[in-house]
Amino acid sequence: MPALLVSKSPPLSGEVTIHGAKNSVLPILAATLLCRTPCVLHNCPDILDVTHALAILCSLGCAAERRGASVYIDPRSCAGHSIPPELAASMRASSLFLGALLARQGEASLSLPGGCPIGARPVDYHLLAFRALGAEVTETDDTIHCRARRLTGAKITLPGPSVGATENAMLAAVGMQKENIDRLDDETLQSFAVSREITVMTSYSKVDSSGNVTYLPEEQAVAESAELNSAQDAIKYKYAVEGAATLSTTEKKYFQDSYMRVDLTVSYQGNAQYLYAVDSEWLTMPTFRGTDSLGACAMNNTVSPDTQYGYYIYDITYINAGVKKYDEKAVYINSNYGNAVNGNWYGSACYFNLPNDTFGLSSSTLYSNFRVHFQYRSHYTSPNTGGWFNAVGNYTHARIAVSPSISVGIDTKAGTLSVAIGLELHGLKDIRGAEVEMHHIPG
Repeated sequence: MPALLVSKSPPLSGEVTIHGAKNSVLPILAATLLCRTPCVLHNCPDILDVTHALAILCSLGCAAERRGASVYIDPRSCAGHSIPPELAASMRASSLFLGALLARQGEASLSLPGGCPIGARPVDYHLLAFRALGAEVTETDDTIHCRARRLTGAKITLPGPSVGATENAMLAAVGMQKENIDRLDDETLQSFAVSREITVMTSYSKVDSSGNVTYLPEEQAVAESAELNSAQDAIKYKYAVEGAATLSTTEKKYFQDSYMRVDLTVSYQGNAQYLYAVDSEWLTMPTFRGTDSLGACAMNNTVSPDTQYGYYIYDITYINAGVKKYDEKAVYINSNYGNAVNGNWYGSACYFNLPNDTFGLSSSTLYSNFRVHFQYRSHYTSPNTGGWFNAVGNYTHARIAVSPSISVGIDTKAGTLSVAIGLELHGLKDIRGAEVEMHHIPG
């Protein structure tokens, strides 16, 4: 049997240039789609896969080019969601762009090379992860199409190890809604960009005419609200054109329920500083229109002064002689907010008036798609001590008075916690919340 002799050698010296790794640069290139500023990657290997990845970015509307060992990508002009078949066929790693496109555009399409069956490829792990995050995935023999109005957090267990599927799931899961991101100011965008940790949670709910709240899965809430909106639009249009003043018994049932989505994003900024952003959307406009509030609160997090910022947006439909014209109005909240404390819970909320079109009856101006964004910063009260804490984002409907308040309730039988922050209220209320659990680590 041959012997292997190992002997001591003289000390090694010299320099070695370490080239960039293909398996690192390709997911990073895909991740640039999630950025809102130009990106520069240095020490990129000069290989065909990188060239093809840059071509994919260009096909989606981005500016992408190589300059020596560096590549420059400007993703701000990204407008597409479909990877051309010839580019998809050029490299196996084209599937990495699916997750990033899904998070940014809400939609992603990929043609598979050669009509290869999806189930025989590791890409089926990718699709499993997308479905777990709430995406609708359509598969054919040679095409994948993913669509998601909103991705939600989930625990994902893959049938086996897959680095690519893990990367794709992470790319799909990191994004807030595109509309919300586009409207954030530069300072907030930079804050998210340098965050050590970002946690996002979403809740969907339905409220009936008595103010009873039912929390729903996303698919059910989106489907039911879409059906309700379609029926309401037809009725509103009819009454706006004909000028009638009352609803029939059959028509009234379409205005009994309303649907709401609430998103809570908590970002750790370092040095015991947290950024709270809560977004809400009326999936169907409520029957009662009053003064509402949106806010967030957290345990052991004091609100930093002068950090509140927010706005609300709604769509306007003008009907003149049976012709519809659409517009959008954005209102920035300058001082309509307040802070509140209850025990070790601290929070802040803003308040605003819902536009009132009286269901559009005898009115040619209709309002829909009401969205609100509110954010503030906080400081963890025990910065040098690690620990878990809860944070809650809430929308409260039908507010009258404007003094801030926080209420905390614990259901000992169910072992659940309920927290509400908003304004002192009278009359009908419905509170919808998204809750996250955070772990503060000193440093």
